[in-house]
Amino acid sequence: MASLLACIDGSPHAESVCDHSAWLSRRLDAPVTLLHVQEAAASGQKVANGAPVFLDDEGSGAAKALLLNARQRLLQQGLTLPAQILQRPDGLIDTLKTLEADTRLLVIGKRGERSGANGIGSQLEAVVRAVHRPILVCSGPFKTPRQFTIAYDGREATHQGVLALARSPLLAGMSGTLLRVGEDDPTLRKRLEDLALLLRSAGCRIDTTVARGDVERIVPRHLDERRADLLIMGAYSHSSVWRFLRGSRTTQLLHKTEVPLLLLR
Repeated sequence: MASLLACIDGSPHAESVCDHSAWLSRRLDAPVTLLHVQEAAASGQKVANGAPVFLDDEGSGAAKALLLNARQRLLQQGLTLPAQILQRPDGLIDTLKTLEADTRLLVIGKRGERSGANGIGSQLEAVVRAVHRPILVCSGPFKTPRQFTIAYDGREATHQGVLALARSPLLAGMSGTLLRVGEDDPTLRKRLEDLALLLRSAGCRIDTTVARGDVERIVPRHLDERRADLLIMGAYSHSSVWRFLRGSRTTQLLHKTEVPLLLLR
């Protein structure tokens, strides 16, 4: 069974990653894999053929303590599915690509242990570019999501991602908004209403809103006005995601918002 892959390090966001992973596990009935990646130069370890080290068999030191503490935190939250823990002394991107086939959703902190107190982690953009799975970016202490916003741009990748959400139990029982920033096109408005109907059939209470203006200004304001505690957006192909991130919109929203961000792939 594909698992929720939770990236654990020594940053303040590690507890949030655990808590969000526990919530996702309960909602999706999916197991959690806790991953710690430590650069080989820092760890002084070598791994044959790039194989992961499963800490039930091996592992010691600070990395093992981090992962064991994370697993204990999951158990304290009533997680019934067993959490696997593993560590890799390679690079984060290569490790995530290696594990991608067995990953249902990636959970990662907004900033890593070597990042400052503000902004986003130095590898976050590259992770979004490389990983072909939905990614939940945790930006602060866990709060059970009750109100979500889907920033709908009309692209096919986003549309398919929302359809997948409608087939999943993730948003069932929650309230939310399908938000389109841009022109109020009749065809797009019809797609919004059709998607809202599907999400309602999946147990969501949802409305639709179209607003004109800049995405990086409208979306944070909407989140604040609606008191939304989960932002959902689309991410596309390798080159499109990279240009989108580097071009500013996702990066600016990651900087400006303090709610978890679910990127659909």
